[in-house]
Amino acid sequence: MKICVPTKGKDPSSDVDDRFARAEVFAVYDTDTGSYEFIENTATSAHGMGPRVVQLLSSKGVKVVITSNVGANAHEIMRESGISVYLAKNGSVEENIKAYLEGKLEKFDSPTR
Repeated sequence: MKICVPTKGKDPSSDVDDRFARAEVFAVYDTDTGSYEFIENTATSAHGMGPRVVQLLSSKGVKVVITSNVGANAHEIMRESGISVYLAKNGSVEENIKAYLEGKLEKFDSPTR
């Protein structure tokens, strides 16, 4: 399974980015291999970035997103794409992935804004 976390850097110890669609980088962790892929955010338009980012992540096989914020359009596209969304805690990418795997993160049932 692949888990995505918006981040401020290209390292598992990087902090989670408070923004989803406007994050600079997305860390994608593969639970099967224990490896990370860091994807630079290439969506640059002023509007509609959330759905574009979700499409990118879906094409990479992401099934879980851990984030602090998610807009209505992005949340709807994730729901339609079968991607579950969980509330990130303060800390690093790897800390949040560990918390998710231990069942310690809260699932988003609706957008945050």
